[in-house]
Amino acid sequence: MRRAVRRGAKTDRLRLNGMNTGPDFREVTYFLTAESLKDYTALILDGVDRYGIDEESADRWIDSISSRPEDKSAFALGPGESTGLKVTYDLRFDGSKDVQVIIVHVHPA
Repeated sequence: MRRAVRRGAKTDRLRLNGMNTGPDFREVTYFLTAESLKDYTALILDGVDRYGIDEESADRWIDSISSRPEDKSAFALGPGESTGLKVTYDLRFDGSKDVQVIIVHVHPA
């Protein structure tokens, strides 16, 4: 069940997690936000297209929350690896809030 995909997501927070022993880092974490369920699902589907995140799992989650948009859900979609990196979308949805968050974790493959 494919839907329109929004391109050009922005983030105002970026974390580089390392070992404090040199210039290397082992993880990049950033936050995507959306102000509507439609925009939120577009961000998820963009992750499916860009990073190879499992489409079936994403669609199941989207269908589930779309049927109860007032609910709260925390769910991590398994990593996509189409770019050579492991990209995980940690979905944090709370229908009672104005802004929804996806925590994106990027690790070396």
